[in-house]
Amino acid sequence: MRPEAWLSLKNELGKRGMELKPEDEALASSRPDASITTNSELPGSEPASHAEPVITPGVDGWLALFVVLVALNVITLTYQTLAASVALSWTGVKYGLHDVILVIGLVLVYRRDPLAPTFWRGVLIVAAG
Repeated sequence: MRPEAWLSLKNELGKRGMELKPEDEALASSRPDASITTNSELPGSEPASHAEPVITPGVDGWLALFVVLVALNVITLTYQTLAASVALSWTGVKYGLHDVILVIGLVLVYRRDPLAPTFWRGVLIVAAG
């Protein structure tokens, strides 16, 4: 395996809470050697003196603020939808549709769907229009 593929494999398995067995590492390095352990950075190589930081995807920073504000907007719109439906107003339909769109967007962000940025860009463009 190439060093980049090896690091990618170890990072992905680490994210999933799994680890490689020494036999797996020996097989990947094409040298069945009992001295290879999972503590090494790459099979058969010296550990790196400096490791690159691993950026894990998540909801933090500006994205967290955005998600909180959208969630508050969903709560407000739900209240407005219920109030408008009690008054038998067509405004309730508009609020309800807006509410559903925001919930779909939050679900996309929660699932880390690659379409989430495109979806939100479209929602914000339509809202600005």
